[in-house]
Amino acid sequence: MLIAAQPRIFNIRRQTGFYLDSKILLTKGQNFLVISNRRDFIRQFGQINKPDTPNFQFDYFIALAMPPTREQWFLDFETRATRAGSYIEVYCNIRYEKHKITYLDHPIVTATIPRFFNVHTVNFYDNSTKKLLASIPIK
Repeated sequence: MLIAAQPRIFNIRRQTGFYLDSKILLTKGQNFLVISNRRDFIRQFGQINKPDTPNFQFDYFIALAMPPTREQWFLDFETRATRAGSYIEVYCNIRYEKHKITYLDHPIVTATIPRFFNVHTVNFYDNSTKKLLASIPIK
Protein backbone atom coordinates (compact mmCIF):
# COMPACT_ATOMS: atom_id res chain seq x y z
CA MET A 1 0.00 0.00 0.00
CA LEU A 2 1.40 3.38 -1.04
CA ILE A 3 0.82 6.42 1.07
CA ALA A 4 1.07 9.72 -0.82
CA ALA A 5 2.36 12.66 1.14
CA GLN A 6 0.26 15.77 1.01
CA PRO A 7 1.97 18.98 -0.11
CA ARG A 8 3.16 21.03 2.85
CA ILE A 9 3.14 24.84 2.76
CA PHE A 10 5.82 26.67 4.74
CA ASN A 11 7.19 30.19 5.09
CA ILE A 12 10.30 31.43 3.30
CA ARG A 13 12.59 33.60 5.43
CA ARG A 14 13.92 36.46 3.32
CA GLN A 15 17.54 37.43 3.86
CA THR A 16 18.90 40.89 3.15
CA GLY A 17 22.39 42.26 2.76
CA PHE A 18 23.83 39.28 0.87
CA TYR A 19 25.52 39.93 -2.49
CA LEU A 20 27.38 37.58 -4.79
CA ASP A 21 31.16 37.82 -4.91
CA SER A 22 32.18 40.01 -7.87
CA LYS A 23 34.27 37.10 -9.24
CA ILE A 24 31.12 35.01 -9.79
CA LEU A 25 30.14 35.18 -13.45
CA LEU A 26 26.41 35.12 -14.06
CA THR A 27 24.82 34.08 -17.32
CA LYS A 28 22.50 36.47 -19.14
CA GLY A 29 19.02 36.41 -17.64
CA GLN A 30 17.95 34.79 -14.40
CA ASN A 31 20.39 32.75 -12.31
CA PHE A 32 19.06 30.49 -9.55
CA LEU A 33 21.15 29.14 -6.67
CA VAL A 34 20.47 26.58 -3.96
CA ILE A 35 23.27 26.40 -1.41
CA SER A 36 23.31 23.61 1.15
CA ASN A 37 26.62 24.10 2.98
CA ARG A 38 28.84 26.80 4.44
CA ARG A 39 31.79 26.11 2.12
CA ASP A 40 29.71 26.76 -1.03
CA PHE A 41 28.12 29.79 0.63
CA ILE A 42 31.54 31.34 1.32
CA ARG A 43 32.64 30.55 -2.25
CA GLN A 44 29.61 32.40 -3.68
CA PHE A 45 29.08 35.21 -1.16
CA GLY A 46 32.37 35.51 0.75
CA GLN A 47 33.04 35.27 4.47
CA ILE A 48 30.12 36.99 6.19
CA ASN A 49 29.74 37.37 9.94
CA LYS A 50 26.16 38.53 10.35
CA PRO A 51 23.77 37.26 13.00
CA ASP A 52 21.31 36.13 10.30
CA THR A 53 23.84 34.10 8.30
CA PRO A 54 22.16 30.80 7.38
CA ASN A 55 22.52 27.78 9.66
CA PHE A 56 23.08 25.03 7.11
CA GLN A 57 22.27 22.36 9.65
CA PHE A 58 18.62 23.43 9.39
CA ASP A 59 18.31 25.55 6.22
CA TYR A 60 19.08 25.85 2.54
CA PHE A 61 20.01 29.27 1.16
CA ILE A 62 18.32 30.21 -2.13
CA ALA A 63 19.00 33.12 -4.44
CA LEU A 64 17.75 34.61 -7.69
CA ALA A 65 20.31 36.93 -9.27
CA MET A 66 20.91 38.68 -12.56
CA PRO A 67 24.13 40.04 -14.04
CA PRO A 68 24.99 43.69 -13.32
CA THR A 69 22.76 45.97 -15.38
CA ARG A 70 21.72 49.57 -15.90
CA GLU A 71 18.09 48.46 -16.34
CA GLN A 72 15.46 48.45 -13.58
CA TRP A 73 14.66 44.93 -12.31
CA PHE A 74 12.66 43.99 -9.22
CA LEU A 75 13.16 40.45 -7.88
CA ASP A 76 11.32 38.83 -5.00
CA PHE A 77 10.19 35.46 -3.65
CA GLU A 78 6.63 34.79 -2.53
CA THR A 79 6.52 34.45 1.26
CA ARG A 80 5.20 30.88 1.13
CA ALA A 81 6.57 27.82 -0.64
CA THR A 82 5.44 24.20 -0.92
CA ARG A 83 7.15 20.91 -0.27
CA ALA A 84 5.65 18.28 -2.57
CA GLY A 85 7.27 14.86 -2.39
CA SER A 86 10.97 15.07 -3.24
CA TYR A 87 10.96 18.71 -4.36
CA ILE A 88 10.19 22.21 -3.12
CA GLU A 89 8.23 24.77 -5.14
CA VAL A 90 9.32 28.40 -4.81
CA TYR A 91 7.40 31.17 -6.60
CA CYS A 92 9.26 34.23 -7.87
CA ASN A 93 8.08 37.73 -8.70
CA ILE A 94 10.18 39.21 -11.50
CA ARG A 95 9.34 42.64 -12.80
CA TYR A 96 11.14 44.76 -15.38
CA GLU A 97 10.55 48.47 -15.88
CA LYS A 98 11.54 49.75 -19.30
CA HIS A 99 13.81 52.58 -18.35
CA LYS A 100 17.52 52.91 -17.84
CA ILE A 101 19.08 53.83 -14.50
CA THR A 102 22.23 55.91 -14.03
CA TYR A 103 24.11 53.35 -11.93
CA LEU A 104 25.12 49.71 -12.26
CA ASP A 105 22.65 47.57 -10.32
CA HIS A 106 23.19 44.00 -9.11
CA PRO A 107 19.63 42.56 -8.91
CA ILE A 108 19.39 39.78 -6.31
CA VAL A 109 16.92 38.33 -3.84
CA THR A 110 17.95 35.83 -1.17
CA ALA A 111 16.13 33.68 1.36
CA THR A 112 16.40 30.57 3.48
CA ILE A 113 14.11 27.57 3.35
CA PRO A 114 14.04 24.68 5.83
CA ARG A 115 15.81 21.40 5.12
CA PHE A 116 13.47 18.49 4.59
CA PHE A 117 14.30 14.81 4.60
CA ASN A 118 14.35 13.25 1.13
CA VAL A 119 14.04 16.53 -0.80
CA HIS A 120 16.38 16.60 -3.80
CA THR A 121 15.29 19.54 -5.97
CA VAL A 122 14.07 23.12 -5.72
CA ASN A 123 11.76 24.19 -8.55
CA PHE A 124 11.47 27.92 -9.19
CA TYR A 125 8.28 29.17 -10.84
CA ASP A 126 7.14 32.53 -12.19
CA ASN A 127 4.36 33.59 -9.80
CA SER A 128 2.25 35.33 -12.45
CA THR A 129 2.38 32.66 -15.20
CA LYS A 130 3.09 29.61 -12.97
CA LYS A 131 5.69 28.61 -15.59
CA LEU A 132 8.70 26.59 -14.40
CA LEU A 133 11.78 28.83 -14.62
CA ALA A 134 14.43 26.44 -13.29
CA SER A 135 14.79 23.14 -11.53
CA ILE A 136 17.91 23.13 -9.33
CA PRO A 137 19.19 19.93 -7.72
CA ILE A 138 20.27 20.18 -4.09
CA LYS A 139 23.90 19.16 -3.73
